[in-house]
Amino acid sequence: PLADELARRVRGDVEVLVARARVRLAVEDALGALDCIREAQTLAPGRPDLFHLQAQVSARLGDRSAALAAFNAALQLDPSLVRVWFELGGIEEERGNLAAARSAYERALDLLPTYGAAGLALAELVRRTETPRAAVGVLVRLLEADPYELEALTALGRMLLEDGRTTQALEAFERVLRFDPEHAGALYHEGAALARQRQFDQAVQAWDRVVQLDPGGPYASQARTRARSARDLQHIFASSAG
Repeated sequence: PLADELARRVRGDVEVLVARARVRLAVEDALGALDCIREAQTLAPGRPDLFHLQAQVSARLGDRSAALAAFNAALQLDPSLVRVWFELGGIEEERGNLAAARSAYERALDLLPTYGAAGLALAELVRRTETPRAAVGVLVRLLEADPYELEALTALGRMLLEDGRTTQALEAFERVLRFDPEHAGALYHEGAALARQRQFDQAVQAWDRVVQLDPGGPYASQARTRARSARDLQHIFASSAG
């Protein structure tokens, strides 16, 4: 009974320290958070979640080597931590270790095939290191696991467009927009596909819709620029036809 009571007290102390670490993080005191985590680790050295939290804080501090060591320590204790594999992939990618990053993303997807963030990260990595066509294969496998992953479907359309398969790309964007008519990313890339087919009226409508829905969003500025260019091309083709 005494041993059980001591164990309960230790667990309670650890949870208090973890809570304090999260509060410190919330107020941008990452060094203070790290102190709390290290104190918790002295009480519970075998907890993988503490190493995971340590890795996240170290990454926020810009110490990628410490983050990498903590991620690996967490995985040695529990290799089934899907999110840790994904975040490890991100750190490896930042460090330029692309083969290690790919391996980590693939491990996350082996454990959880519907993990959208890992699938998207892997697809983008494959696009950069191989070809858009190879990235299409990654996204198709993700969509086989989760057909309603709209970000993956949008990314699939983008990769198809980059690979020159405009009609298939449009089909992907249209499918996204059937589920979410206000998906700015799908609308923006749909506009690009329509412009490639010289359907400038429809392309401009798509880009204007992006600006209307999310004027300060990540696609708005490019949508405005491309809409102006498409209108100019409309005038050029109209003049040529006349």
